[in-house]
Amino acid sequence: MRWDFLAKATILGVAAAMRLAALDRVPPGLQHDEVFSVVFAAEVRAGHWPVFFDHNGGNEPLFLYLVTGALRAFGENLLAFRWPAAAGGLLGVAALSWAGGVLLGRSEAIAAAFLLATSFWHVLDSRFGLRAIWLPTLLTLAYGFFWRWQERGHVSRGVLGVLFLAASLYTYSAAPLGVLALGAFLALGLCMQEPVVRRNWWKWSAAIVGAAVLAAPMYLHMAQVPQATERIRALSYELTALRHGNPFPVLRNALKVVTMFGLLGDPEWRYNIAGRPVFLPLSAICFYVGAAACLLRAKRSRPHMLLGCWLLTNLLASVVTGSAPSSLRAVGAAPAACLCAAMGAKAICKALERRLRVPQLVAFGLLAGGFVIEAGISAYQYFALWPTNPHVREIYRADLAAVARYLAHSQVGDQVLVSAQFAADLDRQSFEYLGFWRGQARWFDGQLSLVLPAEPALVFLPSFRPLARELEQMALSSGLVAVADQASYKVLRWPGRSWTGSEVLATIDTPWPGQGIQLLSVAYPREVPAGEQLCILLRWRVTAPAPGGRYVAFFANLRDERGFIWSQADSLAYPTADWRVGDHSYQVLRVQVPADMPPGKASICVGVQELGGSPMNLARLPDGLSFWCAEGPAVQVHKAAGEELPIDPEQPLAVRFGSWELLGASVSPRVAQAGETIEVSLWWRCGGASERPSLRYVLQRDGVRIEVASKVAFAGLANPQGLLRDRAAVRFPVDAAAGLWELRVKSAGPGAEASLGQVFVSQPEREFAAPHGVRPVRANWGWVELYGFRLEPTRWRRGESVSVNLFWRSLAQWDEPITVFVHLVKGDGTVAVAADSLPAGGRRPACTWMPGEFIADEHRIELSTGLAPGQYELKVGLYRADIPGYPRLRLARAGAGGAEDAVTLQEVTIE
Repeated sequence: MRWDFLAKATILGVAAAMRLAALDRVPPGLQHDEVFSVVFAAEVRAGHWPVFFDHNGGNEPLFLYLVTGALRAFGENLLAFRWPAAAGGLLGVAALSWAGGVLLGRSEAIAAAFLLATSFWHVLDSRFGLRAIWLPTLLTLAYGFFWRWQERGHVSRGVLGVLFLAASLYTYSAAPLGVLALGAFLALGLCMQEPVVRRNWWKWSAAIVGAAVLAAPMYLHMAQVPQATERIRALSYELTALRHGNPFPVLRNALKVVTMFGLLGDPEWRYNIAGRPVFLPLSAICFYVGAAACLLRAKRSRPHMLLGCWLLTNLLASVVTGSAPSSLRAVGAAPAACLCAAMGAKAICKALERRLRVPQLVAFGLLAGGFVIEAGISAYQYFALWPTNPHVREIYRADLAAVARYLAHSQVGDQVLVSAQFAADLDRQSFEYLGFWRGQARWFDGQLSLVLPAEPALVFLPSFRPLARELEQMALSSGLVAVADQASYKVLRWPGRSWTGSEVLATIDTPWPGQGIQLLSVAYPREVPAGEQLCILLRWRVTAPAPGGRYVAFFANLRDERGFIWSQADSLAYPTADWRVGDHSYQVLRVQVPADMPPGKASICVGVQELGGSPMNLARLPDGLSFWCAEGPAVQVHKAAGEELPIDPEQPLAVRFGSWELLGASVSPRVAQAGETIEVSLWWRCGGASERPSLRYVLQRDGVRIEVASKVAFAGLANPQGLLRDRAAVRFPVDAAAGLWELRVKSAGPGAEASLGQVFVSQPEREFAAPHGVRPVRANWGWVELYGFRLEPTRWRRGESVSVNLFWRSLAQWDEPITVFVHLVKGDGTVAVAADSLPAGGRRPACTWMPGEFIADEHRIELSTGLAPGQYELKVGLYRADIPGYPRLRLARAGAGGAEDAVTLQEVTIE
């Protein structure tokens, strides 16, 4: 027994070294999914204890509570944050060394534990702050205790098994597959009339039911909150295809998963050396031999039956989702895979002894030596190769970590500005949670903006977010001086400068006091070839601080002489949380000019809007500028370089419609709600002087054909070779059944027809019963009425966030985009607070409403601390944000106070 204990202790020592060595430097920084973990931990520290975290696609809570405890115990630093994952991985190795012996035997358990301890797959998952690593650990413990309970009784072991299985469900979204493994084991045992399984069926059933009961609060929450299952729905294309009779995506993924253990593994650098198989050659051979032996013995051996169910069911998460093979989603199968490899190693040792007369000790030594060599290779690959790869360094933001270390070891007296792609949130939080520097940096996106404050500052340009070429010229001419140039970053010193007295093109009427933005200039080329980018350079200044939580973006769109929008761009390049009065910013907007845009004059419209809101008005404008955007001089668009229009359809075709040939088509998006509109682009080779084909669009499924409404968004102009692209807006019927449909285009009369591929139509949950407990309004716009509302107390405090719940009743079909405004209005008619958004936060656009349906629409009003106390009116109305001037829709009957475009819900008092 002493050698057994010594072997396990040595393996745990190796596992600890592989998981704890250089934990603050490998991975080389923090990836964005890790940042969400610490954000959720901050939510717990603030006093919220949810049973499930709804944001970022939904997150189970167990790991996040462990992270919270580690940060509280060891301080907010990188090592404390990563310790729960490392502990979970280390505990998983210890659990396998015990449970493997319970299931198969001592030698298999020790070999499997060593393989898991040194597995590149398991080591990598143990060293970053993601919750998946606890799933294999808890499943291993659960299966081990269940087996002990079945073999030797003792209810306490069964209780522990249930608790560990239930805990696994609170760990990772693939955890239900671990419960499915037990269900599959029970079903197979009963079908094969296995005596022990038949005698103990109630134990396995009780385990499954007990775990389900303990996890029920979380799953009930997920069923009630659609946002909680967003990630699962986003990954369900393969399952959706399978449900509709197309098994090929799942079969293709299954083949990839089978080969991931020895041929070609996970292609994502985020979780692997791209393409590296799970096992290196020797252990891969052992795995495939052991997996085959396990499946062959499953009929007569209960341990092998359970092991086979464990392996196969936990691989399903990768089989039925995209990006297969995914090592992270299949991590629950890692212990089972190592047990199979250990079985294979034992079988190979016996075969060498029996067939080649190799002494057992020699065969064992050869295999053990091979495993040790592979362990060394895996360690080298993980610690030396993987973290130095450019993709890994970019994903884990190694450049930001280098900047943070530089600041931690430097005396910085000036302001610090850092360039980052996700300057508003994820990169900022990644930098802060590294814990290397405790100062407060300000953030901007150097590919889109250059910020020059009034005071002196150091400007850091990480290697993966340098300044754009156009902004480099501005930096040089403005007086920025380089003070450090490292592989991971550059540092520029800004001496500071007052920008007062600059000529102002327009002042933006911001929704916070002080008209906080001045637009100083707009510059762009006066000519541009079709198919290239039009670079627009803005110069603007902060003149009043913005309250926290504002997401302000500049936008630009390109319109032809008919007003048709060919392209648009917007950017949130400088987060308002970092604005300071006097900041001067250059900003780049890149508008792609489509290759098939016809030659002629086009206009550029530039404006400012809040994310998800309406554009802000521009005040004190020079002559010739519209009130909602700045329209600069005309741009002359030239034909695309080259003789032919680039043909880059999503789906190549070769179908003749008379003398016209349909070369290809693109459909975007391919998933939409019933009632929504998608865009279809058709590439043609036109037939000389013959007329353009008259087309109809059809949805087809199971012999059912539905002709859908469509209109031409733009009819292309032929180039000398007769190539052109037409654009059409195709609208799904509001009552179309949910599911996969084939979209087809056909001649208006008898003639050709072509398939444009599959589209997925979703049906929102509809409510036709009148809501209860609402205050009636019955304001009528002809096609819709505001049926009623629910509102929190009428006395509100500054600094609070107030929820206004509106309930609309659709009276007739409506096809145009509608925005709802909820305004808090002063006695003189001035809007003090605005909460404008698409209905239901954009989840239920008006075009999806069915006559007779009731739609719940929540709006949150943020009451700033600077809001003057007093009496206000709460007004609601509708407007068209897609039309310049944002015209409001008139009520069919005058609203309260005789208003024609808004209804007053009630008066409120601000304290």
